[in-house]
Amino acid sequence: ELLGMKQVHAEGRSAWLRGYGDYAVSTLKLTEAANAGIGRMSWRTVSTRALDRRVAAIEETGLGIGWTNGEHGRGPSFRFRDPDGHEMEVYYEEARYIAPVAHRSTLRNLPMKYPAHGVGVRRTDHVALMCSDVGKNREFMQRVLGFSLREQVVYEQGTREIGSWMSATP
Repeated sequence: ELLGMKQVHAEGRSAWLRGYGDYAVSTLKLTEAANAGIGRMSWRTVSTRALDRRVAAIEETGLGIGWTNGEHGRGPSFRFRDPDGHEMEVYYEEARYIAPVAHRSTLRNLPMKYPAHGVGVRRTDHVALMCSDVGKNREFMQRVLGFSLREQVVYEQGTREIGSWMSATP
């Protein structure tokens, strides 16, 4: 209610939510836990071939955890950790959201109409992660996952990177 997201699935201690502008079945999975934090981040590849390439690159680093059968709305995923230990996964197969008639948008570029309550989250736009070695994680994201560097902050005459802003798409 607070975020204006719609719950689309619940299982165990988890709930899957979606923003009104997301074409996927879910945008965010929330799981009850003892401590706050991100449990896992998921990155969708552009094709099955791209998924195979990313998995091969991850396995070369020795940071791979292994395959899962997927979760609600998603096909198989390959889980891994980044150099700082954040758990992530890559996947390709994803169920497309089809809004019930009462929730359909009149706008062709939105799969669901604006919820008119809460913040009205449209989709997940970005995420910020803290890490102990920014440069090492940035290099991993660029080399292994294909992210592009957009901005960075470097101190001590270019020897200490303390921030990097990256994106998977333009």
